[in-house]
Amino acid sequence: MTDKIPSLSDLRREIDGIDDAIHDLIMRRAQIAERVRAAKGEEGGSDVFLRPGREAAVLHRLVDRHGGPFPKRTLVRLWREIFAAIVSMQGKFSLAVWVPEIGEGYQELARDQYGSHTPATLHQSLGQVTQEVLEGRATVGVLPLPTAEDALAWWPQLMSDMAGTPRVVSRLPVAGSRSGKEALSIARMDPESSGGKDRALLALESGANLSRAGSLDALRDSGFDPVGVMDVRSQGPDVRLTLVEVKGFVPPNDTRLASLGHGGHGPINRAVVVGCYAQPFSSESMDGGPVGS
Repeated sequence: MTDKIPSLSDLRREIDGIDDAIHDLIMRRAQIAERVRAAKGEEGGSDVFLRPGREAAVLHRLVDRHGGPFPKRTLVRLWREIFAAIVSMQGKFSLAVWVPEIGEGYQELARDQYGSHTPATLHQSLGQVTQEVLEGRATVGVLPLPTAEDALAWWPQLMSDMAGTPRVVSRLPVAGSRSGKEALSIARMDPESSGGKDRALLALESGANLSRAGSLDALRDSGFDPVGVMDVRSQGPDVRLTLVEVKGFVPPNDTRLASLGHGGHGPINRAVVVGCYAQPFSSESMDGGPVGS
């Protein structure tokens, strides 16, 4: 006897049951988030409810266990929408996005990361995005990934010691870049480790003679594992600012920072951790390759 092939109506009833189960779990997740908000309020935590490290860890766990034909990119996007909705339930949540021209793609990167219904203001000024976050009018700012070819640099503003100075917390897009467009997001919070492949951004203030190679050697001598120099800016004839990406999570009080500049590579007067983020998924891993590729 052959097994009976289910009818189309039977399959649709099964799908309806699965949809109901998914919906029940989403409602249960929202209820738990309400309890988390109450617990944070009792502990007197920050008014920024983002958990970028925790969110990255969840996404990596889900992608690692994922199987079947459902696209990984869509899986990540679904959970990004859930994260955004949960954050908005816990308190004020809005974006300031750099959009120099319509169609540049940064608004789409922001929506993919922080939800399609999260309020956002668009700005042609890099400094205005940072100011919106600094003054609390926006929770998150989305800015272009720094490069040496940029006419203006926004990241030196993050070197301030002033309380509440924004820090880089994420690199976008998290699900691999198809267009080549990348961005960083900033928020008034201390970055947190994802427990996985994290990256840190270190801003170095040095004498004008410190070369790119010298800054990388100085970091290696102090125990860091640099990925590369992102940007270099002259601040007058005697001061140079260098932005370097290094492997691993680096807390702001990392003791290795104090030893920078003592290895004969040139004077480094100050080193600031301007942010940390989880390494995004590669396009290959999202399109079917190994997650670590």
